Amino acid sequence: MSDGLRTALYWLGTGLGVVGVLLLLVSLVQSGLRKRLQETTPMRTLAIAIVLLAGAAIVAAIAYIWPHPPE
Repeated sequence: MSDGLRTALYWLGTGLGVVGVLLLLVSLVQSGLRKRLQETTPMRTLAIAIVLLAGAAIVAAIAYIWPHPPE
């Protein structure tokens, strides 16, 4: 894997993680930090999905890059 692709995957995963965390924080602020944890808003669901996707992308990139170090 080229260094450019590795860097792009790193920034993509990091960016998705940051966006997901920000959306999660916005959804918590919008709900007024109520104690109704059973209520799941669409924005909160989207934020959690983005965070999980970012985590999966980072794990997949590490799993691929680890056995193929740059030469």
